[in-house]
Amino acid sequence: MSKIKFSNVLTIASLCALFLAPFVTYFFSEATLSQQITPYITMKDAIQSLIILLLSVIVILKIFLDSIQNFLRWSSVYSEVEHSYFYSADKSVTIRSSYLFLNGRNNDLATLPKENLLWHETISSKAIFYRLFYRGYLQDRVIHSAPPQIYASNVEREGEFLSWEPRVKPPLRKKERIGFMVEIYTPNTEAKAFTSGGTTLGFGVHHRTKSVQVTAYAPFGYKFVLVDPIISLRDAESLDEVPINRSKLAFPEISPDSSVLTYRVKKPKEGFRYWVHYRFEEHSIDN
Repeated sequence: MSKIKFSNVLTIASLCALFLAPFVTYFFSEATLSQQITPYITMKDAIQSLIILLLSVIVILKIFLDSIQNFLRWSSVYSEVEHSYFYSADKSVTIRSSYLFLNGRNNDLATLPKENLLWHETISSKAIFYRLFYRGYLQDRVIHSAPPQIYASNVEREGEFLSWEPRVKPPLRKKERIGFMVEIYTPNTEAKAFTSGGTTLGFGVHHRTKSVQVTAYAPFGYKFVLVDPIISLRDAESLDEVPINRSKLAFPEISPDSSVLTYRVKKPKEGFRYWVHYRFEEHSIDN
């Protein structure tokens, strides 16, 4: 059985205290509740005040523990990563990936973790764009990278990697947080998605990350269909398949009209690549 974090226990306890406060007095007799503890406070008032006080202490304690954990954190972390896939019927795709990055105790961190994506077809565009939507302490900070690298995967017929390395200027200070987005457009690279065998979408985890969410939008007139094995786990670089118990992995969700696929993973494993297997099928659009 997986361990339950102490902070989660505090959250559960505080919620219990919140919901029990109005009902706990039903467990006492009216005579007991009407007893005067002071000239102005009855037993009923004292019990409810004690529960509310307990709730407040638990909430404050949780905030305090979270602050201490953040203060003691040495290494950097992606607190949240979101990948959005926008597909077109001409077999093109636009990917917008947003990252919330928290520096650890590194001084003057100028280079962020290297990232990459895998395409199953030859990539015809090297365009990659950055948006820095949260600049940290400095309003004049910028983000850029060296020219992205395109290289073949080690597995025959698995496609090509597009790799990039974000750089920030001025460098990040200790415990500084920034938010940035990477946008990539590749035309005519998703042909397999329109075949019966289908293809994959997903993400690689190259640095410690708290949570990742993928939201994919099918082309107009098409819908998502999941293909067995639905979920697979690969080594992030070699692409070797990793044996998994799929019942313990998060499962993708499909919208009621099958046009949007959502896949969220909390605490994904570093050094692995998560894949969702799917294909597109034609789908009538209600007017």
